[in-house]
Formats: sequence, C-alpha cells, structure tokens
Amino acid sequence: MALPDLSVDPALLAKAGEAMQEPATKLRTALNNFLEKAAAIGDHPWGTDQFGQKIQEAYQKSNVGDVLQSVQNMADGIVATESRLTSAATQYRRVEAANRQ
Repeated sequence: MALPDLSVDPALLAKAGEAMQEPATKLRTALNNFLEKAAAIGDHPWGTDQFGQKIQEAYQKSNVGDVLQSVQNMADGIVATESRLTSAATQYRRVEAANRQ
C-alpha cells in the first residue's frame, strides 16, 4: 500500500499563523481590561450590606476565577498554535531549500 503524496504550502502555514495573532491579542487585551476594571472596584463591589454580601457569595460560588483562567488558557493556546504554525512553515522552507541543493 503506497502512501499518498504529501504537499505542504509553507506560505499558507505562515499565513494561518499570522491570522491567529490578532484574535489572540484582542482576547488577551479584553481579559486584561476586565481584570483591571474588576481590581479597581475593590474588595466589596456589591457593598457590605446583607444584599451585597449575598451577591458576593453567589459570585464566589460561580467559579468566575475558573472561567477567567479558561479564557487565559485559550489565549495562550492561540498564541502557541500561531507559533507552531510559523515554526512549521520555517522548517518546511528550510527542508525544501536543502532538497534543492
């Protein structure tokens, strides 16, 4: 059983990597802006009265920190994928150049 021919376009790999830079940057910027605004609110954003404390309890139970960590992991994953695509494109170019010699 013969293996099929493998064809890789390094330019398309590099282009795909470049296309991932903008969404990753936007996601990280949005997350950082949110975290900065949340930090500026202080320790008691809902107040210290009984109603505010109930909201604080619900907020803490909602595991918002886990969600924010997931968003950060997603941004990191996009950046890592962009880097791998760019690296793969560079490697394919090097191999093709070496094969031409």
